[in-house]
Amino acid sequence: MRRLVLLLALALSGAEGLAPVAWAQESPSGPTGADGSGPREVVETWPDGAEKARYALDAEGRRQGPYEERYPGGAVKVKAHYEADLLSGAYTSFFESGRRYVECFYKAGKLHNDYTERNDRSEVVLKARYRDGALDGRLEAFEGKRTVTSQIWLKGELKQLNGVEPYPKPLGAIREKVGAILGPGAPVREPAWYRGEEFDPAKGPPSAKARAPIAERRDMALRRLKAYRCLLGIPYEDMVLDETFNAHCEAGAKLCERIGRLDHTPKNPGLPEDEYKFAYRGTSSSNLSMGPPVEWSVDSYMDDSDPSNIDRIGHRAWCMNPRMLRTGFGESGIFSAMWSMDGSRGKVPDFDLIAYPARGWMPVEFFGDRHAWSVSLNSSHFGPPKKGKVKPRITRLDERYFPVGEPLKLDYLNVKNDSVGPKDLVIFRPEKLEVKPGARYWVELDGVEGRGKKGKSVEVNYLVEFVAVEAPTTGR
Repeated sequence: MRRLVLLLALALSGAEGLAPVAWAQESPSGPTGADGSGPREVVETWPDGAEKARYALDAEGRRQGPYEERYPGGAVKVKAHYEADLLSGAYTSFFESGRRYVECFYKAGKLHNDYTERNDRSEVVLKARYRDGALDGRLEAFEGKRTVTSQIWLKGELKQLNGVEPYPKPLGAIREKVGAILGPGAPVREPAWYRGEEFDPAKGPPSAKARAPIAERRDMALRRLKAYRCLLGIPYEDMVLDETFNAHCEAGAKLCERIGRLDHTPKNPGLPEDEYKFAYRGTSSSNLSMGPPVEWSVDSYMDDSDPSNIDRIGHRAWCMNPRMLRTGFGESGIFSAMWSMDGSRGKVPDFDLIAYPARGWMPVEFFGDRHAWSVSLNSSHFGPPKKGKVKPRITRLDERYFPVGEPLKLDYLNVKNDSVGPKDLVIFRPEKLEVKPGARYWVELDGVEGRGKKGKSVEVNYLVEFVAVEAPTTGR
């Protein structure tokens, strides 16, 4: 997709719009009023003496009335009207060929009503509607006969992008909920020593003795899991820790520590049979992790993008299981476990899909630039995705929500129909992804079929905009 190059440098966020080029030296022709106090006409000229601009100034030196600007060759460049030095009424600019470039209206210096922009072949490339300087109504950009973007705005706020609600949840509500889930003073991002980033070598990572009691850290792990599920629109509020599950996970982590590796189905290393079976249930029914402490293990499960897990993202899928209601956590040394095989939630709210990163606002504290993207399609709404047919596209968007360049190249793509937890997974990972506040991406899944519509594709499109969850609320 080639980037649509707009010839007009107009900020679509509600700037006051098209001001004429910088003035040349004024050549006043004298007062027009009989008593010398009325408007005086001003004629600007090019270096060769040809007329550049013609307008009038009132007694206070403000532009007033018709304004006309010309190219060096004499062709009209701009026709407009001013009131008290502010653009007011119809505004038209032209290419040097005489073809129309921009047609719009101003009210007290602000864009108001319809705005139309054409290229030098008289093809419409942009149509929009403003109210008091803010986008208000439909905006469409075109490249030939192709619609590049279709947007609906209300009082300067984007309400629809290419037929989709861009931000299903308000940013302020997301920040408030995540903060409430994690609790006062709780870190939003995993610590530097866990991420492998530089930290104070004098302090180093906290020792096991310096960490909080396991009960507190289990609670933190549950809160972390709830925060992820909240962001992705999965039931989370009533989730609880189950003491029996905690015990199985603790025993499972100890079993992994004893054999020195992660293994869901380990052989008995010499434990009493009842102790081994109890621990085995923990390893075989849990997500297992080696490295991060239990309170940060959920982040490693949600990442799940290493070569041995990216094809199925099984740990993530269990974390995203809508039917999960109870869980448990255990830790022993560098090994930890999270009980995953729970489906005790009686009723699950209807949903169309679960996307990670989430649709709309996505906190950078909960995603990384090398994380795999995944979309879990609800079989109540979609047919099973098929390998070779489903094709994801991720396209960067600029500050105006216009596409920038070609879709990002993918370095991984897989479609899986027999995954645990949420079924029918599409897993993909783009190259050169920027996970930073303000980075916007438009996601399209081509080739997804509707339920009961064999061979008939349905649109699966959404926006992802990365944001810092700890940043001050912007009001959106």
